[in-house]
Amino acid sequence: MTLGITSCTDQFEETNINPNLISEITSGAVLNPVIYTMLSNNTAKNYDITA
Repeated sequence: MTLGITSCTDQFEETNINPNLISEITSGAVLNPVIYTMLSNNTAKNYDITA
């Protein structure tokens, strides 16, 4: 018994494009979550000290 496995590779790169994915990362996209996390941690620590 012979089993042949074939794959479709024609136009794979065009098919595998995600239109919702950004092509370049800006510094703001990386920095904003860092700032938010720092502020939220400092707020929680401040609340623990004063409460």
